Order: sequence, then structure tokens, then C-alpha cells
Amino acid sequence: MRTLAATLISIALLAYSAVVVQAQNADTAALESIFYNTKYTSVQEGIRALSKKQALYAYNIANLTVPNFKPVLPKEDQVMLQELAGKTGYTQEVLLEFYMTRMTENSKRLNAYLTIWKSKNDALKRIVTMGK
Repeated sequence: MRTLAATLISIALLAYSAVVVQAQNADTAALESIFYNTKYTSVQEGIRALSKKQALYAYNIANLTVPNFKPVLPKEDQVMLQELAGKTGYTQEVLLEFYMTRMTENSKRLNAYLTIWKSKNDALKRIVTMGK
């Protein structure tokens, strides 16, 4: 009799633990969809790319007066600069103005991405701390 009762208790505990595991898996899936959302992954990638561009513009500006310096530019900036300069070429002043303009535009985009990222982190903080 005692073994039958122990067996029934064991079966009940196994069934209960299976239900708990399923509930935990559902909770985990819901949390993963919040924490690992692909939209925010693309925001994170955008932050990295824009940060690299910002560093590239700063590098070009810092080395503009170095003799025989060859600027390093993303392809879209190379095309834009060629259209701007035309066949006449460009001076250091034109390059400086171009880099400063592109750096400002890039900075605004980077700030927008960082604002989105911050709002996500604030929402996650509220979830984790239960609004406290």
C-alpha cells in the first residue's frame, strides 16, 4: 500500500513538474521575444555602423592637413563627393565642409538610433523591476 501511494505521489509530482516546465518555456519564449527582437538587433547594428562612420569622418577631418593624405570614405560618400567636386577637383576647404556636413547628418542619425535603443532599455528595466 505504501509503495502504491509513493508511486501515485511520484506520478503526480512528475505531472506537476511537466506543467511547470511548459509554463516556464512559455514564459521564456515570451521574454525572449521581448529581449531578442530582430528590430532591436537591427538598431544595434545601425548604431555600430553609424559609430564607425563617425570615427571615419573624425579621422578624415583630423588628417586633412597631412601632406598626401588620402581620405577614407564609404562608397555613398565617394559618389556624393565626386558629384560635388565635379571635374575641377576639390580643395581642403571643400573637403572640410563636406566632412563636417556628413558628420553632422551622421550624428543626428546616430542620436535617433540611440534614443530608440534607450527607450527599449527603459522598457526592459520596467519589466525586470516590475515598474519600480
